[in-house]
Amino acid sequence: MAIFCAGYFNYQKKTAHTPRYTRKISSAKMTPYQKEMEKLLYSTFEPDQTYADLLLKNANTLDYPIVYKREQHLPCDCRERIYQEFQDSLMQQPLSVKVRYIYNDDQQLLESTHLNDGQLTSKLSYTRDDHGLIQKIRTINQYGKFLTWFIYEKDRFHKVTLQDDVPAAYETFFLSDLKQVIRRSAIQTELIPAISHSFNYDQLGRLTKETTREAELIYEYPNDEEDVYSKFSYYRLNPRKLISINEITWDNNRQILVGKTANLQPSFRHIKEKTDNCTLRSYVYNENERLMSSTLDSCK
Repeated sequence: MAIFCAGYFNYQKKTAHTPRYTRKISSAKMTPYQKEMEKLLYSTFEPDQTYADLLLKNANTLDYPIVYKREQHLPCDCRERIYQEFQDSLMQQPLSVKVRYIYNDDQQLLESTHLNDGQLTSKLSYTRDDHGLIQKIRTINQYGKFLTWFIYEKDRFHKVTLQDDVPAAYETFFLSDLKQVIRRSAIQTELIPAISHSFNYDQLGRLTKETTREAELIYEYPNDEEDVYSKFSYYRLNPRKLISINEITWDNNRQILVGKTANLQPSFRHIKEKTDNCTLRSYVYNENERLMSSTLDSCK
């Protein structure tokens, strides 16, 4: 992304605080749900560095993913990366989907641009505070333009999304003392589905179970030193029934995920291989060992 000058990376890290929200419609026209969001947007809580360090390390969400010890063996300092899908194992025949990512010096995501046949399908721009926490995400996609504010509190944080400057949806992430997400909830709207999601951890801080209204995931670890699970089982609830068992093995920097049905029949195989030049290759095979997709994530 050569169109961005060097100052772009500094511009995205904000220190000054401006009002998040100015009401665009009268209170009489607002729903109780919108008034809840408005109250959140007026919050004045400011996280400190300790709060931020714990959240960045332990939250384990899409916005704040965990960096596992195995990933630290081959660190990447790339500011721009390209994700490309291919239809062949040699990665010579690209498919239409491509994503471009931009990171800051701390390898925190600042922007993602999603393309299909060279045409923009969505773009997300992140603004972070001096602690590295996300303040807001601006989104452009086929449905319009959106602004999502991150509102932090002592024991939770919220993602409040505005459409055309009007509160439209929000979700809440409840936190443990270590800032692990222990529950995620949201009311269904046109923008997001209903969410009721809980998370359990062991004494070492590792995720052991995820539960929704319909399903449950159980994670297992090979020993007390490993922070990446080696097996996870998927259960459908009401009544509880085992659906699949998935096992992960490692061969140096090569990760192999094998999926099996409840009857231990193979369902897929996913191979990821990382090299020391910030390159990640991925291959997915079906139950008959036929290549279904391959992807390449590399420095620009």
